[in-house]
Amino acid sequence: MNRKSPFSYVCNACGLCCHQKVITLSPYDVLQIARAAGISTREAIARFTIRRGSILKFTDQGACVALEGTRCGLHRGRPLACRLYPLGIEPAKHEEAEKFVTLEPAAGSLGVYGLDGTVNNFVEAQGVGAYLEANARYTSLLAVFHERIAATVDFDRVEPRDSGGAP
Repeated sequence: MNRKSPFSYVCNACGLCCHQKVITLSPYDVLQIARAAGISTREAIARFTIRRGSILKFTDQGACVALEGTRCGLHRGRPLACRLYPLGIEPAKHEEAEKFVTLEPAAGSLGVYGLDGTVNNFVEAQGVGAYLEANARYTSLLAVFHERIAATVDFDRVEPRDSGGAP
């Protein structure tokens, strides 16, 4: 699917899509979560994420830690993946436009699909533009970071420290 493809979705706030997921976060996602919660990014990482801020945290029962009943307690700062749901996005390569895919709805979901709009209408209504722009800027820095790290550390000689033992 592309931005011109027919698509619409109305969320009915059942909260079922907020269970049993793995949501990868970008630095921009973490910043927006912190702003929505009114806390520092350090606090947001500790409270809402695992793996040093790279994955959204879920409870032992499988619910997103930001879920309050059936509603998102961070709705205005929700991550890109949550904004796009029930769409997924395949990153654009070079000059190619991004591709969208329809994700499998959560079992029993009360959301309503339709064809009376376009992917672009949906994406724009969810405020996705700022997230995509921030992620594109971040992605462009990854190659630079990789080069600088490689120039400062000889990975053939240095092994990563095991987090479970003494230094």
